[in-house]
Amino acid sequence: MGMIERKHGFLFCMAVCAAALSGCIAPEAPNAEADIVRCLLDGNIITGSTIDYYASYSESLNAYPLEIEVSRETDLRSLAPRFELSPGAVIVPESGTVRDFTRRQRYTVTSEDGQWQKTYSVSIHHTEVVDLPDILRFDTYRVENGYHVLYDGELDWCSGNRGFRMTNSGAAANEYPTYCSPTGGHTGGCAVMVTRSTGSLGAIGGKPIAAGNLFIGSFDASTAMMDPLGSTRFGVAYTRKPVAVEGWYRYEPGPKFYENGEYTDRVDCGNMNFAFFERTGSKSLDGHTSNDNWTDGRIVAYGGIAAIVPAAEWTRFRVELEYRAGKPVDEALLAAGGYGLTLVFSSSAGGGSFCGAVGSTLMIDDVSVIYE
Repeated sequence: MGMIERKHGFLFCMAVCAAALSGCIAPEAPNAEADIVRCLLDGNIITGSTIDYYASYSESLNAYPLEIEVSRETDLRSLAPRFELSPGAVIVPESGTVRDFTRRQRYTVTSEDGQWQKTYSVSIHHTEVVDLPDILRFDTYRVENGYHVLYDGELDWCSGNRGFRMTNSGAAANEYPTYCSPTGGHTGGCAVMVTRSTGSLGAIGGKPIAAGNLFIGSFDASTAMMDPLGSTRFGVAYTRKPVAVEGWYRYEPGPKFYENGEYTDRVDCGNMNFAFFERTGSKSLDGHTSNDNWTDGRIVAYGGIAAIVPAAEWTRFRVELEYRAGKPVDEALLAAGGYGLTLVFSSSAGGGSFCGAVGSTLMIDDVSVIYE
């Protein structure tokens, strides 16, 4: 065989092999996800600090709930939300369809492969202004995903329980960082916050503890592992001018303080932080605000206890809110829900940096916000 013949034979063999190999590479399978990942409305009218696209299935709605807050002057009767979906998914009714959102509307998302569907119940509603009870008693709760959600009247308290569940899904309700004790409070029940170990999974992620916490606001579980501070959103719209917060507490620090990868001789302490702020930008404060010592420029008034001292018996506290210079309250903006309020309690003051003592316990009861 001559040189040219051998060369042509080699090229022919390579071509056959390439064709055979290409036949072995299967085309990419169609996407099996059927999620709404983002909602858009024209006119910059969405006012909520976060939209929870990962809310649990609601048995009462027979759908996945999607709650969207818009400015109070928005006409709900004619809105055309646009949805970003999982790759290749389709939605019915079509994204951009004009609908009447004075009531909830249902949408069905079908995955690219056609095998999966999710039904969403979408509520677009005006900014909700919280009217707190005269006394927050922490006596009532419901169980969601195995943990307690405390509520007082129309106010749902938030906590980091949802994030803790990612590393300890098998924990009992009273083994979560925050739960309601039906007895043992100053009067009746009370809120209990305990600093917990997040186990081996949390340690691998550099988040070995979870402080018990309770706050007015919301929690974005979709970013909890990547940005735990940013996932904690403080505050809701408020139309009254607070001057002080008072109530009752008990506190016991845990036995061993953990920081920077080791145990130290430090004694843990809990904390309380109360802020009244302008609801501009993201409409809320977040955990980064706490780590920055509540210096956010939107804060109009602030008060707190940086280090709660141990107290075996129920002990009264009163914290005055200090209004900051150059931050007058606009009465018209106040009436329109342009200001927010948050109350934040934690069993370990350094919990945002994953420093604290496992077992530190803060109990809170009979809290009142005092107004001007």
